[in-house]
Amino acid sequence: MLQSIGVATIIWVAGTAILLKEATGLKDQIRQFVAPFATDVSLEEPGTYGVFLEYNSTVGAKYYGVPDDYGRDLRCRVVSLSSGKELDLVASPSKTKYRVNGRRGLSLWEFQVPRPGIFKISVNHSSLKDDRQFVIGIWGNPGRKVINLILGTFFVFGLGIVLAISYALMINGPRKS
Repeated sequence: MLQSIGVATIIWVAGTAILLKEATGLKDQIRQFVAPFATDVSLEEPGTYGVFLEYNSTVGAKYYGVPDDYGRDLRCRVVSLSSGKELDLVASPSKTKYRVNGRRGLSLWEFQVPRPGIFKISVNHSSLKDDRQFVIGIWGNPGRKVINLILGTFFVFGLGIVLAISYALMINGPRKS
């Protein structure tokens, strides 16, 4: 019994370390661009990509801030450079908000990349008179990454509960009626 608890404890510690690494690494997976902009971006994997307004963010040493509802007046285009075809943007179904290391963001749109390639992404304000700069984040397969993190958290948490119960049973022994 003690050996099983030891193995489970090692798995729990390793799982917790991996989850912490993954959670803190999420911010590094979001590519940041100061907008308004038009730039070529290499997207290496097919799948769903999210476009996020980082309404409180820092790029380099410069802080950028706009109201979180600023995104409603933004316009975005994504064009494949190889085919010249504009990809369809859909409003983000979840309107997910995030806060990572002082950066705050809100999902605006999603688009599907059928095959890896280089894409011209442009984002600007619908009123060309508004010349404020802001930060846009592009994140590949955001839903899958968040779901994996949540499932991993449940696994590690569940394993922790099993460990606690096993340890309590080992110390106290089974209850006799």
